[in-house]
Amino acid sequence: MSFADDGGREDDSVPPPEPGGLLPDPGGLLPALPAPPPVPLLSPPPPVPPPLLPPPVPPPEPLPSPPPPPVPPPPLPPPLPPPGLPVGSL
Repeated sequence: MSFADDGGREDDSVPPPEPGGLLPDPGGLLPALPAPPPVPLLSPPPPVPPPLLPPPVPPPEPLPSPPPPPVPPPPLPPPLPPPGLPVGSL
């Protein structure tokens, strides 16, 4: 096998790889990446006001005392005997 002699010229279309396995950089240094925008400092959130409490409920009024129980009627007298019969003749 014989190879054609090109006069010692190397193929200039593909640059040789750089050491470290990086792709060749034909323009010299790679352009620097833009710095990320600064992260704005977060201000602490405003304090949350306490929830509004409903107005206090007044204590319930005491219930009126129940009326006294009704007085029972007096007992009825013993029934009277029918008229016309003498008393004690039963």
